[in-house]
Amino acid sequence: MKRILIVDDDPAMQRLLSRLLEKAGYQADAVATGAEAAALLDAHAVDLILLDLFLPNEDGRRLLGRWRGELRTRGVPIFVLSAALGNDVKTECFAEGADAYFEKPIDPA
Repeated sequence: MKRILIVDDDPAMQRLLSRLLEKAGYQADAVATGAEAAALLDAHAVDLILLDLFLPNEDGRRLLGRWRGELRTRGVPIFVLSAALGNDVKTECFAEGADAYFEKPIDPA
């Protein structure tokens, strides 16, 4: 079973994404901070990371850049899900190595 890491501090978003992914046959692990994400990545390989940009005490863009430089996550697709609007933010995320960028709120369909 493919494992997807959700990094988002909003419990409602964690629940929504987890339910959608589990219904589609994936294992979803949701965490709220960069530290929790690091601990999970230390323990398990993941097949996809869904990353919010605004986390407690952490900028998602920094995490994105760090993960792109780490061997364990270099090849893992990272999709950014964020309420930050505008081409500048998207451009920054793609420059850091994002594979996709989706604006919140997302359409579950």
